[in-house]
Amino acid sequence: MAAYFDFTENKEKELENSSKVRVYAKTAVNSCVITGMVSCALRSNERKDIVFAKETVLELLEITPEGALISIFEQPVFGTIKDIKVLHSRFPQQMIYDPIDDCIQLRSESAEDYYCDNQNVKRVIPGQDVLVCLSDSGMLSFLAYTEYYNDRDNSGGVNSVGGSKGKGKIITEVIGSNIENSRKSGRFQVVKEINLSIPGFDYQKSGRKLCIDPTGRLIAVSAWQNTFQLFSVYKGTKLTFDPINTKEYQQDGVIWHMTFLYPIDDMRILLAMVIYNEKEKQPMIVIYQLWAAPERDVINYYSLQLDKDSSLPLHLIPLPNYPESLLFVTETEMYFVQTQNVIAGHNEFYKVPLPINENALMTSYAYPMDASVLKRSSLIESHPKQYVYAGIEDGTLYRIEIVDEKNIIFSLIQKENGLNCIGECMSVLCVEEESGDEFIIIGGDMSDGAVVKVSPRMKEVEITSVIPNWAPILDFQMLDFHQERHDVIFACSGRGKYGSIRELRRAIGVNVMTRTDAEFYGVTSLWGLKYSNEELIDSFLALSFANSTRLMFIRGGELDDISENSGFDLEVCSLCISNIYGVTGVKGVLAQIHRRAVIVSEPRIDKNLLLAESFKTVRWIPPENSIIEVASAYKNIITISLSTTNGSIISVLRVDIDYERKKIKIVKIAESLLDSQPCFIKCIPSSSLVPIPICMIGSFKPCIKFLSLDMNNNNILQTLHEEILVDYSITKVNIPESACIIGNNEKAYFLAGLREGTIVYFQWSWSLDNKPVLSRPIVRRIGTFPVKFITPQPNSIIENDITIVLALSDRPWQIEHNQHTGLNFACVAFEHYEHVQEAAIFNYDETIKQSYMFISKNCLNFVQLNSFIKNNIKTIDIYDTPRRLYYDDYNKLFIVACTSNQLPFPTSVLKLVDPSSGEIKHEYRLSVHNESSDNRESVYSITGWKYSTVRQEFRFICVGTGIHCPPDNDINQGRFMIFNIKKSNNEYGVMYELNKIEEKILSGIVYAICPLTDKYILIGEGKTLNVLKFNLDEKKLTKMISRELRWPILSINSYGNKICVGTQKGSSFFEFEVERERINFLKMEKSTRLIGDSIMLNENLAIGADKCGNVFGLLYDKDPTIVPCLRPLFSFNEAEIVSKLRIGNLGYRTENSNINSDCIHDVDDNTSTSIIEETNLNKEQREENNINIIKNGKELGWDINKDLKNSAAVVVGCSLLGSVFLYMRIELKTFKLLLVLQKVLEKWPTTKPCLGNNNSKFRLSNHTAYNSFTNSSYRPTNLIIDGEMVSQFLRLTKFEQWKIVESNFEIMKIGREYLLGEDEVDDGKFFDHSIEILDDDIVMMIQHHDDEDYEMSIEEDNEHGIKREGFSDKVKGKTGGSKQVSPKEIVDVLNFILSELNMQVS
Repeated sequence: MAAYFDFTENKEKELENSSKVRVYAKTAVNSCVITGMVSCALRSNERKDIVFAKETVLELLEITPEGALISIFEQPVFGTIKDIKVLHSRFPQQMIYDPIDDCIQLRSESAEDYYCDNQNVKRVIPGQDVLVCLSDSGMLSFLAYTEYYNDRDNSGGVNSVGGSKGKGKIITEVIGSNIENSRKSGRFQVVKEINLSIPGFDYQKSGRKLCIDPTGRLIAVSAWQNTFQLFSVYKGTKLTFDPINTKEYQQDGVIWHMTFLYPIDDMRILLAMVIYNEKEKQPMIVIYQLWAAPERDVINYYSLQLDKDSSLPLHLIPLPNYPESLLFVTETEMYFVQTQNVIAGHNEFYKVPLPINENALMTSYAYPMDASVLKRSSLIESHPKQYVYAGIEDGTLYRIEIVDEKNIIFSLIQKENGLNCIGECMSVLCVEEESGDEFIIIGGDMSDGAVVKVSPRMKEVEITSVIPNWAPILDFQMLDFHQERHDVIFACSGRGKYGSIRELRRAIGVNVMTRTDAEFYGVTSLWGLKYSNEELIDSFLALSFANSTRLMFIRGGELDDISENSGFDLEVCSLCISNIYGVTGVKGVLAQIHRRAVIVSEPRIDKNLLLAESFKTVRWIPPENSIIEVASAYKNIITISLSTTNGSIISVLRVDIDYERKKIKIVKIAESLLDSQPCFIKCIPSSSLVPIPICMIGSFKPCIKFLSLDMNNNNILQTLHEEILVDYSITKVNIPESACIIGNNEKAYFLAGLREGTIVYFQWSWSLDNKPVLSRPIVRRIGTFPVKFITPQPNSIIENDITIVLALSDRPWQIEHNQHTGLNFACVAFEHYEHVQEAAIFNYDETIKQSYMFISKNCLNFVQLNSFIKNNIKTIDIYDTPRRLYYDDYNKLFIVACTSNQLPFPTSVLKLVDPSSGEIKHEYRLSVHNESSDNRESVYSITGWKYSTVRQEFRFICVGTGIHCPPDNDINQGRFMIFNIKKSNNEYGVMYELNKIEEKILSGIVYAICPLTDKYILIGEGKTLNVLKFNLDEKKLTKMISRELRWPILSINSYGNKICVGTQKGSSFFEFEVERERINFLKMEKSTRLIGDSIMLNENLAIGADKCGNVFGLLYDKDPTIVPCLRPLFSFNEAEIVSKLRIGNLGYRTENSNINSDCIHDVDDNTSTSIIEETNLNKEQREENNINIIKNGKELGWDINKDLKNSAAVVVGCSLLGSVFLYMRIELKTFKLLLVLQKVLEKWPTTKPCLGNNNSKFRLSNHTAYNSFTNSSYRPTNLIIDGEMVSQFLRLTKFEQWKIVESNFEIMKIGREYLLGEDEVDDGKFFDHSIEILDDDIVMMIQHHDDEDYEMSIEEDNEHGIKREGFSDKVKGKTGGSKQVSPKEIVDVLNFILSELNMQVS
């Protein structure tokens, strides 16, 4: 019978050859749960760096002098981090790590071979500390922070600008180039690995707990019980980390805690432990005395038993200023323990009770380690010799002041609930020693953490930064709530009073440098202006209000209002304010255009300046019965549109300036009648993209006209091109509001922003007859408000092409031109999704890039956009623990199933929440029949059900619960309930109410509900699969079918009449016969697993997640054999429990809907009539899929028998720890190329797993990796790419990328197949006499004599290599030619593919 259920290797190979589905797995958002935190000196000699260990990720951060925590980068470690500590290595100078030779050497030793090949991949270790990690790999890993050698040589210091405080506030210190280098090439690199045990979590093998001697001489590693190991690390080994001496010791009992104590002398080392003796059922304190000299191999052992009824020990805290002493913390008390008392057997210690609530525990502690700590101690009122910060789980923060051995004081510095729940991680840093201020970095427990500022005499802390923590995610939904045509995640988050719904997305980070008070109500426009054309920084800030105008001048870091001396009309709303330049010697001359006049003046920035020394203000008045509608300016040309009785007239004015006579003259040089009213005007000076100056005019026609401003003294405005805007807008409102041009000489785009929140962008080029050419329009929606582009002021001195544009709509978006991927759109994560009313580029300092002035909440903000993407969170407070979440698209409301911690026992509540306002509209409390009983009812499932009749369609909300009885009663029940939402109006507005229509008491817990066609619904009742039918007229549920399964049902999903049921032992497929109303068993999976969730992508394919951290794909095929097993398509271990799976799309597809398409030639470049709309799953289909009702899934793109033609649906999974994972279908040829790359990177020194895991075994689930006992060399089919592994390729240098490709024949072979097509490659003849490798160009030449030749359509330049159109299926050429593929081309192909795939992530 064993063979009956067995898959042979031939079967797996058959699946691999026949299946056309391949998967790319990528982490979109890393975990937010901090399991370890250390402060260290990784990037310099100062301990100013912070490292967060987040289960499977290491994050490097920096804290600013203001207390803002800045994330530098996150790095996956391809393993689970158990513990992390810092080894202070104190290198004599910077060390160099050579990944090719896998060695560490001093920088002076490395200087002599500076020009060798390895120099291009060598990495410098700039800091003094090394991270030591324990993980599930069974290795003790030593990790150093490294940067590329050449990057470090070219790095600069930290740039900052300062000033004095004032009404305008100052510009604070900003991110310097050091951080930019770290983001560019920084990486944690393994420099030494020591094998401890086999991979896994064996409780009797070393690898659970880690501690390091404060002097850095010994490392202790313990198991959960009975054993620990000591590793000696002496001065010589800290340079090479080899050899490291190891000894193993037995210690009977459970090892609760372990730490080294600070020594009195350099020779003696003390290791303290808290052991629970299982035989005696008694805890004890154990002290090991060791000697630093290698020749003294003597260990003394001392133990002291504690009372059997003593409280649970929580912490052992070594004290730097009390050598060989420690604080022993239990649930209720704190003991001051000296080693000499333990050695003497005295168990009478000085103790103090903890001043905390009886239901709260001390969860974490931290103490400062810098040199100035004694100075700060003297400023504290009690003058302690040592102080320690203690965090309590209820949010209370204490400072434990140890005055002496018999005097310990608890100072409350943050009251209860002042902070969120404090987790197990805490660290202290002093950024500026002179001020004495300390920053405590606190990790939150199922709530947000914080950075708090503490001064020696401060009684209460100041929160300077928030550390978001949206875990645990028990459920989530994918929604395009903001109508941006891409989804964001709404997730259940937090616990108890910190429970919330989090809107989670990836976005461009914002560093708010200065924020004023709310004094800027009604601002309509902002302009950053320069004093002269030669300057690179802005000196003026002009603001237009609804009925006034103000002009500010930057003086000493402050905004000085010089409106009264500006020469402007101040009681009007300005349409445009611009610099006037282009005339030799002119500085500080500005133009103001409002509806009644054009004014040119020289503002007096110096109040003492005489009027005779400045230009006289000049104004131009429009003709009678006309007003100025819109305006724009560049150099000394002003373009306006006049509204007259005869229509709109475009007029061009020139400003003539006589510098010597201090005279200004405004002259009209041209005008032309427009055929429709204009919406905006924008002047573009000549540049590489626009050879002549032009004027773009958007009108209500709707259209955009391009007029030439190069009139050649004939004063005629020539229309170069007119682009009609028809059917671009989703709402059919195609009125343009703004426009801009972005790109470079290789490729450029014209962007038009429409009134209803849509951007239409065209490929931009310039024809030989001196006219613009717009082709291949693509539509993208970014919101519902009008789109306004924020671009730099025209500047003739700086002619750099614009590559980044800010777009304002509902929220700001950054649009970046990328050589490989076209245009990248990213939301800007301004605080709490604040609506940015207006914005302007404002260059305060040359060293500050991407700086803007924002108006938000009527405040003026000076901000810098970061060059990286971060997580952006919006919180909707629920105030209870959210368990399940459903979105009702009809009423635009969330239905949140919560657990409320109310007396006498927790109850379940259904809440209706408005996601736009965060308001809780209605609460419905679930009650069991006997409310006085101690039954607990929890909601386990919630979904929507569209019930259709002949006359109409009804929308119901279905809820499944479990009623858990007291411990003495093991009978558990459940309820299935049907609700609808009643909507009514009253004097307070629209009211919503949940109305229960029907309920059914069941004999088991309802873990899963799934609609089945229009009339039926599937219910998992314990082990029973039920099919229920609802009679709407009688409002009655009828049980039609019941099928008993062997195991409790945990998930149900359907597609058409196919059903996937997940149980405690695996997944099974069933089929529902509508005519006979019968359920037939089809197949079950071979592996045994505890299912968490599953989702069907078509009738034959399901993707599931188990509760061991694996995500897998199962295929049902109508195999003519008798094997009743589902075929495993892929399996991928995320090392985190994925709680739910959904279908959605986190990112837009730019350029083309197919991310793997080799060419984009479907639309003729010379036509502009074909519209490419950025594709996404339609809302109805996505909603139906996420509530498990799919009628037609052809657009999902996961058919195993069909090639990927368009973009396939993306499967999104969220873990309990807050991670977001994406599973995308990719083409077969893309899979082949990435698979070869993945195998290489798994072994490459700078990309291999840094914790010592075998990545291929780590990513394979336990069910498939080790189940083949008959053939140990057999590897099961796993048609999935590890996106985290292959994406590391993007962060390598060009040389290292080239080295990887050039040195691997398989990558060259598959890369050539990708570029030229598989039919052109003959494996047997790949290397023959016709192949030549050219040493100079490293180009592989392959001669052939086929009937048809192929012509490579890759367009190269010296730096970037490829253009987006570079890979074409339409290959043309001459007969009898030769093909050549260079490693550089394959490198460019890989960069292109990975950039395209990872666009989904951001």
